[in-house]
Amino acid sequence: MTFWIIRVELGEILNNPSSALLQLERFVNKGSPSGFHTLEGVSWQTHPENESDHYKLPLVKFRESDVEFSYHGSLPDALMDNNGALYACHPDMMANLQSCGTQYDVVRHLDVSPTASVRTVVCVQTGFHLKLSMDTKIGRFNRRISFPKWLASFENNSELVERVQAGQAPTEFAMLCEISGLHVKDRRATNLDDGFIVRDPKPYPSSSRMSMVPFFSLFSPDVREPTEPTLLSQMLLGRSDPLQSTMEMIIEPILKCYKFQAIDLGMIPENNAQNILLEIDRNANSTRIVHRDMMGTFKDLALRQQLGLRLDFEDYHSTDLSDGMSDTYKRRSFAYDFKLGEYVFSEIEQALSVEFNISQTTFRNSVKERFRSIVSSEPETYFGIENVWWSYEKVIPSPSNERPYKKNRFPKYR
Repeated sequence: MTFWIIRVELGEILNNPSSALLQLERFVNKGSPSGFHTLEGVSWQTHPENESDHYKLPLVKFRESDVEFSYHGSLPDALMDNNGALYACHPDMMANLQSCGTQYDVVRHLDVSPTASVRTVVCVQTGFHLKLSMDTKIGRFNRRISFPKWLASFENNSELVERVQAGQAPTEFAMLCEISGLHVKDRRATNLDDGFIVRDPKPYPSSSRMSMVPFFSLFSPDVREPTEPTLLSQMLLGRSDPLQSTMEMIIEPILKCYKFQAIDLGMIPENNAQNILLEIDRNANSTRIVHRDMMGTFKDLALRQQLGLRLDFEDYHSTDLSDGMSDTYKRRSFAYDFKLGEYVFSEIEQALSVEFNISQTTFRNSVKERFRSIVSSEPETYFGIENVWWSYEKVIPSPSNERPYKKNRFPKYR
């Protein structure tokens, strides 16, 4: 069964937020600037560009005598049976599960729709999101959710929620909370160390009915109608000053949220074009930046120590306090200059150049001006060496090698 309209227009997003969001995830996404966005290892059944509206997700029951369970929060009823929790296993991972030798039964299946990330799916009946473990490479990295990654996601989520509740977040900040999850590990130390995470589809703090657009969909063509105007162009059409509107609607809110997380909390976000969404109202005006996927957040322990904040996190994605700040400076720059800069700002820059004839220099100077007024007037004190920024080579790293940072001159957006 298929349910997709021919292409996604701004009006459709405003009138049907939930169904439109799924279409944007699946069909208005040109892929990562890294070039590692192909999905050769993903079955067509579960591929986001398959126009079937859903597939069957196996729900697995293990024997408690064989498997050690870790829980966070209360799982949705759809992931439970009379005897306890069920493990949601991506269909492409069933062969891996069989090879572990762990005894299990497939109790039933859940109807789910894939999203851009492949391993995150949407439950058709209830709308909650499930981030699944996939012991295979998607893009550059293996996407298995081992216990440290699973636990770190909830730690990061809780830290941000606590600060929002304390009134420390800007009004432009919102997040899709990771509310519950299950991790399973075979007691016999076989190759079973996998978890899933349940994500609330509604932004927190809650707000009136709004629409969300993944940032990659703002500047990507619809694969079914690639010559049609981008959503960014549709949003800016008719506005007297497209550059000023872009700064006010998109860039300034992003920078305020970035400051809150990275500078005020020492929680460095992975703000690529997949992990942030633009929330818009009925008039297509931006209201908030919605953040998702807390697993990618880095704990900046040096800054948190300086701020007097807690340091007792799971080690996964924490900066090293013993390195003399070298790795910390690189990580800070990598997150802002490379992930946010190259994956979001540069894409917006290119779109404005093509669609509104706004020069590269004009756009970059506008972003730099706002960075210095919103985030830091002395960026070198946070990023380290002046006029240097760090990126990532376009290679797939070996598990035994350190991250291949690349040194660049003259930051583009600060």
